[in-house]
Amino acid sequence: MKKLLSLTLMVSMLAFNAFMLVEGGVANAAEVTNSTTVAGASTSVDFDVTVEVTPELSITCDLDTATMVNAIPGLTGGSAVTSTDCNVKTNNYAGYQLKVKADNTNALELLTSSSVYFTDYATATPAAWITDPTLAQFGFNVTGSDIESAFSAGYYRGLAGVTDILVAHKDVATTYTGVSTTFNWKAEVGSQHSQETGIYKADITVTAFSN
Repeated sequence: MKKLLSLTLMVSMLAFNAFMLVEGGVANAAEVTNSTTVAGASTSVDFDVTVEVTPELSITCDLDTATMVNAIPGLTGGSAVTSTDCNVKTNNYAGYQLKVKADNTNALELLTSSSVYFTDYATATPAAWITDPTLAQFGFNVTGSDIESAFSAGYYRGLAGVTDILVAHKDVATTYTGVSTTFNWKAEVGSQHSQETGIYKADITVTAFSN
């Protein structure tokens, strides 16, 4: 009888311990990271939701106006002009820079011979356009809200071959509609200069950079 009672007690103790282990496992599985439980009171958990917005930059230029509006007499001389609008959009918080360059020195050259050209307007600093009767010259200025102060008086300068020239910048993001800068191109043949006939072309590159 004593052996039967002892055996019954051992089985009961094993069953109880197994129940406690199972119950403990269930309790542990129900735990949540960063949770708190206070009996009879409210409690809260603070956390952040984050997202990254990446910078974008775009440039659009109106190439329909890239041809000058009139021809230039090659002996008696004269000038021709045209304008190109370029619009820059960016959400970059530090803004953008707008630069221009050509593919070579004396950018406006005869299509059939690169040895015949208009001389780049001879100034590295924008200045008033001065007609030289003995030269054929090519230069530009820019207008717009973000242009460099050196161009603010409508002054001209020549291109610098493959070296970029800073013409405009902004130190903050633009609006969604962007900012337009207008390039005003000018070619002129002096009255005491003979310029060979033909079509002349300048290969221009305008680039927007993020600050």
